[in-house]
Amino acid sequence: MHPSDVEVVKKLQPYNGGHGADTHPLFALNQLSNWDKHREYQLTGQTLQGTAFNVKEWLDCEWWTLYERPIGIVEDSTVVARYAFTATGPNPKMDVQIKVFFDIAFEKGSPLEGLGVKKTLLSIGPYVSDIIEEFRIKFAGQMF
Repeated sequence: MHPSDVEVVKKLQPYNGGHGADTHPLFALNQLSNWDKHREYQLTGQTLQGTAFNVKEWLDCEWWTLYERPIGIVEDSTVVARYAFTATGPNPKMDVQIKVFFDIAFEKGSPLEGLGVKKTLLSIGPYVSDIIEEFRIKFAGQMF
């Protein structure tokens, strides 16, 4: 490999990212590759990706958030949010829409424990595609 090509590859390495290198897509790919050498992934967990709380209408009441669970692994019966409601008038009424977003999670004990599989793979895919495209253009028409 030509020295200039080696330099391109070195620049792409996650350890060159400094702070935050452990969240780099290539770092995640490396972790998955190393973990998978002699193991089988157990994608049995779920991870909370977020919640959306929308109050469309309220009358004669007040409401507030008591608790919203941070993003991460959840198990059966995990409380993901708690909201309080109190009447302030004679005809309290509230129309609420709550959405909870989940993903399949990497198992406990894996290097990417608790991370969503879909989100992780979607972050790796485009990055790897860009690298491949960069090298495809660089080596177009060359015979090896």
